Amino acid sequence: MIIRFEVQNFRSIRDSVVLLLTPGKERQHAARIPRHAGTDERILPVSAIYGPNASGKSNLIEAARVLQQLVVGGTQPAQPLPYQAFKLDPATSAQPTRFSLDFVATDDKAYRYVLAVTDQQVHFEELTEVRRTVERRVFRRELGEKRFDVSGLESLVQDKQRQAFFRFTAEGTRPNQPFLHEAMDRAITELEPVFRWFSGCLLIIGPESRPITLEDIVMENDSFREFLRDRLHGADTGINDIETDDRPLDEVSDIPMPLRDNIRANLKANEVKLLRIQNRRFLIRHRDGDLRACQLRATRLLPDGSSIAFEADEESDGTRRYMDLALAFYTIEAAKSRHVILVDELDRSLHPVLCRSAIEAFLARCGPETHSQLIITTHDVTLMTQELFRRDELWLMEKDSSGASRLFSLGDFTDLRNDKELRRNYLQGRFGGIPVVSNHRPAIGALIKA
Repeated sequence: MIIRFEVQNFRSIRDSVVLLLTPGKERQHAARIPRHAGTDERILPVSAIYGPNASGKSNLIEAARVLQQLVVGGTQPAQPLPYQAFKLDPATSAQPTRFSLDFVATDDKAYRYVLAVTDQQVHFEELTEVRRTVERRVFRRELGEKRFDVSGLESLVQDKQRQAFFRFTAEGTRPNQPFLHEAMDRAITELEPVFRWFSGCLLIIGPESRPITLEDIVMENDSFREFLRDRLHGADTGINDIETDDRPLDEVSDIPMPLRDNIRANLKANEVKLLRIQNRRFLIRHRDGDLRACQLRATRLLPDGSSIAFEADEESDGTRRYMDLALAFYTIEAAKSRHVILVDELDRSLHPVLCRSAIEAFLARCGPETHSQLIITTHDVTLMTQELFRRDELWLMEKDSSGASRLFSLGDFTDLRNDKELRRNYLQGRFGGIPVVSNHRPAIGALIKA
């Protein structure tokens, strides 16, 4: 779970913005909040971020994606880093972008990982284990005479050769490469719980994201297929069941022969390829010694009791979005899940009732033993209710007069009562975080009365 995420000098974010996922003093929905034994911190299982278009909500989610990309994917020699500084202030345009993330890794220990980069090099990198009363540095790297300090990492083992290997790996890390990635490339397994959290537990979903292996999972995982079918049926989509059409690649006449030959020549045994032909989606992968193409289909019942299949791309945008999000919710709702899901624009193409039902289904499973977490950005004001969220789980993002994004929580408004109608006050502009346009008064009034 994420405890705290801080970003500075990234896209529209100039000054430090902090998403804090520890609760305040209010007592609402307290039963669903777990406590981390190692730090004694309580951690909120859900947060929702509101704000106008172009306020910086997506940039905050993108910052998490960039950090994950740097840790998991690393860089190639001489490859520029994904550096996108705040451009509206000359004082920041050449300064490093800084990320700081406190989280609970797969070994159930809490860590703080800090990374500061420009386009050509890592300026600062530090990993710290955060305990209840003390913090223990694992490694530290910074520009200057003493570039690396891996004494904390060395203290994890007594073997002198292993310690020497840590130092050798650190000294050989390229200026544009995060040491955390280099350590995993060099099989420094002492850092594996941290790396595995970034690679296996953190899932970031954009407005247009689609799970690349959704077809395979539907075909291989009966539990997920039942989950998807039940959710789609319960959402009043008219869909009765989900099935897959899995055929040898050569039997799919919709895929031109030259393209099939190219795929056959270049697709490696452990790779998959997502292919779109005339709005039809095919998942191409090796299976049973051959290349096969798989399509997802939804079936509906006819009046005579028979069924008819529709390809996934024949469904509405909202139905496809619901299908794409289903895997994420299936993952975080699973028992003992440790996944953290960040969804940008949860409500894109979705009816507010579906958004709320998805959040309620997740929250119904949250309790003292919860290790999964859901963080969303949204414009859906029907979700802004204290029946669903605590005030410290609701965040607003807006830009100041200089064009820089700032982030603040409704938990900061200490005068709000538990029975306060948040939606009305938000739309009236009492909290901030709403668009300021010349004709906004009539539009806001209509929304409030709706």
